[in-house]
Amino acid sequence: MSLWEKWEREKLAKQGIHVEVPRDVEIHETYSKPNLRKQVRIVLLTLALCLVLVALAVFFEAFYTGKRWSETYFVRLLVSKEQQREDISRRNP
Repeated sequence: MSLWEKWEREKLAKQGIHVEVPRDVEIHETYSKPNLRKQVRIVLLTLALCLVLVALAVFFEAFYTGKRWSETYFVRLLVSKEQQREDISRRNP
């Protein structure tokens, strides 16, 4: 039985018309309210995991290559991007 049929039966019942209700059918709500706390927890755990993975990557690169952490690829990439931004800002005052 569809939700439309249910509404029609309820409307007829409110008008005083006897309506047979099938007993083998149960109607339940299908919409479940989203759990905001669970969603926030998942997002925060994902961000924390990403930060931990980046920190581990920097640490292991520095550990196995013998370089200081400031000489790692990731840090050099960040420094080069910052220098590019500074150069662009100097050219366009």
